[in-house]
Amino acid sequence: MMATADVRARIAAEQTELVRALVGVAPCPQRFDAERVRVSVIQLHEKRKMALKKVWPGLGQGLGDRFAPLFDAYAKEHTHPEWGHGLADGLAFARWLEGRHEVPNEGKLELLDVHLRTVKVGGRLRPRRGLAFSAAILSGPRRIVFGIKLPGLGPLCFALGSPTDAKRWAKRQARQGAVT
Repeated sequence: MMATADVRARIAAEQTELVRALVGVAPCPQRFDAERVRVSVIQLHEKRKMALKKVWPGLGQGLGDRFAPLFDAYAKEHTHPEWGHGLADGLAFARWLEGRHEVPNEGKLELLDVHLRTVKVGGRLRPRRGLAFSAAILSGPRRIVFGIKLPGLGPLCFALGSPTDAKRWAKRQARQGAVT
């Protein structure tokens, strides 16, 4: 009979292999049903996609039919962040889209809001305290939206150019409350 420490170490190694398979960075371990693991990988991917779309609705809406294929491409290159859920994953996805110049205006406004409300500290997103400032350049027609977070007042925004999107963003923020 194996010693208890040996059994625990073997189980821990198998669990690690299974988790790596479930997040899509390793093949299915031999002791597990490959078809069940494959189905679980698909379900976890869809759950991740829907969580991101729920927390970043403007990004999903702005991308429209392009959301799913773009997210699938992103997810193949990036595992789920260790330090957050849909908010952190959406931030990483939006930054990935920025590198491809594919962030829609709605996503740019949500990104501006996240920058105003959160800060990355020690690898984790934390609520931002104190003063914050951010800006986004929107297209069609081109305009700049500035956001500022003042202590006690929350985020405020204004636009140079057409203020339609900025007003829409401000109204949505008032209805939804904090993104964090």
